[in-house]
Amino acid sequence: MVFYHSSPASGIELFTPRISTHGIPVVYGAKSIDSVLLYCAKWNDFMITCGSDDVIVERYQGAFNELYKDKKGYIYVLDGSTFEYDETCKDYVSKVPVKVIDCIIINRLYDVIMAKYDVYLYPHKPPWVPEDDSDIVPHTMKLYHMCHDKGLFPYVINHFPHLAEAFDNELKRNHISL
Repeated sequence: MVFYHSSPASGIELFTPRISTHGIPVVYGAKSIDSVLLYCAKWNDFMITCGSDDVIVERYQGAFNELYKDKKGYIYVLDGSTFEYDETCKDYVSKVPVKVIDCIIINRLYDVIMAKYDVYLYPHKPPWVPEDDSDIVPHTMKLYHMCHDKGLFPYVINHFPHLAEAFDNELKRNHISL
């Protein structure tokens, strides 16, 4: 069985485990190419939100273009023998290095993703995404508690300045100083 992993970087021959946001070193893998297509670009949870296998929401103006416009990506075919479903990560992972079997180049990444997914470009949002972006605050706190990266806060406040007061309150409540 093969698994798939994508990257904005070309020429990778071996994926080695890296510390995930869950605090454990892993290589993520997926059973289908469609599941890794979005990861051909280096993005974070505050640029786009994935609601299902076919819906993407741009969270701030220009994030989608920043990620995918005029770019290509690489989908790597991996030996799947070491991948197992991990309850902590809620995903398939390998805890040991994984060899690349093949690489598929995705040219015109923007066009491919626009054709494959139902994309909501900012300011348009599906009903399950709050109009005021209030879901960003608890999600940021969750990520902070998982990886303890205070750099999350300036990044998020810069892109969502209307949430600055909510973040200030949450930081005080959690006794976090920047």
